[in-house]
Amino acid sequence: MAGEAFLSSIHRELGASRPKRQADRTACLVHLRLSAARITVMQLSFITLSLLTLGLHAWAESGQSAPIKRIIVWDGEAANFGAGWVNPTTSTILPQTAVVHSGTTALEFKFKGSSEWIGAGWNWFKFKTGTSVGTDTSAMRNLSFWIKTDGEFGGNLRVNLLCNGDKLDTPEEHTVKVEVLKYCPKLFDGEWHEVVIPLADLYQIKGFNPRILSEIHFGLTTAKAVDGSIFVDDIGFDDRSIDAPAKAAPRASF
Repeated sequence: MAGEAFLSSIHRELGASRPKRQADRTACLVHLRLSAARITVMQLSFITLSLLTLGLHAWAESGQSAPIKRIIVWDGEAANFGAGWVNPTTSTILPQTAVVHSGTTALEFKFKGSSEWIGAGWNWFKFKTGTSVGTDTSAMRNLSFWIKTDGEFGGNLRVNLLCNGDKLDTPEEHTVKVEVLKYCPKLFDGEWHEVVIPLADLYQIKGFNPRILSEIHFGLTTAKAVDGSIFVDDIGFDDRSIDAPAKAAPRASF
């Protein structure tokens, strides 16, 4: 009887300790699984970082620059709003579809004269005034547009920009004028050329606001009779370095 009582007590103790051992085993398994999950997350993070680093190295070694930011203010298609002025009034500046650089429409500044100043402007806000109306170019580096000439030419073609305001065409709203030939030596060969002018060259007097640009001016000072056209397309601003290619630029209208 004593032996049976002793064996019975051992069985009771073993039975009582079984739930505890089971709980310990479960806790151990949970701990192992959590540890494995942490290791997996760390491995994935390391792999992701490694791939990112390799991608950056490959991008740097390829010599590719960051995507160019561009604002298109007039191209005749997505950005086709605007109106113009001319001098003398026998000249015209209008959209047309016969000669274009891209899309289906370009501007034509058509003129005829002799020994006089011939000018035109295109305002992509249709001369709407106000200090809240205009294109913000403060983050841009360049004015750019495509140009093509046709006809009899003489003299110098100059370009400048105008910002908006409560009144239009006040002196402080103009940049200086620059000669297009400086940036486009083949201007008069009858082919399309992109003109890229650093905004730093179009320096501004006190009162000019680059956050509300609204107009581009073209002026031709002639020393002889002229009769021709200047076609202009894809007017915009961008942040590229001067030696960067023009074609990698995502576009946004004004």
